[in-house]
Amino acid sequence: VYSSAICPSCATTTFLSNLNEVSSSNGIGNFKKDMSHSEATITLNGITYNKGLGVHTNSEIVYNLNGLYGRFVTDIGVDDAITPSDCNGQGGTIIFQVFKDNILAYQSPTL
Repeated sequence: VYSSAICPSCATTTFLSNLNEVSSSNGIGNFKKDMSHSEATITLNGITYNKGLGVHTNSEIVYNLNGLYGRFVTDIGVDDAITPSDCNGQGGTIIFQVFKDNILAYQSPTL
């Protein structure tokens, strides 16, 4: 997940991976900052990202942005390194959700 928050009054971008999370849980191990969960470069549909969050299934990361940001921008997807064999040959589905103040602000289609 490539994610950033944009400060409206200062016209700067802050990457979530540069901030400290309030809490986190991750399906397997810890989530990764600026790398995929497999500790490689984040790659989504052939595009590489040097910033972002690498998570596994059933993950949640909570940030307190203290009202400092006016916009949230993210690219989401399954890292290109993941194959159906990583899921015991079963494949799998993923839904990404973004909550703002505990209210669902975005839900991706099933990927």
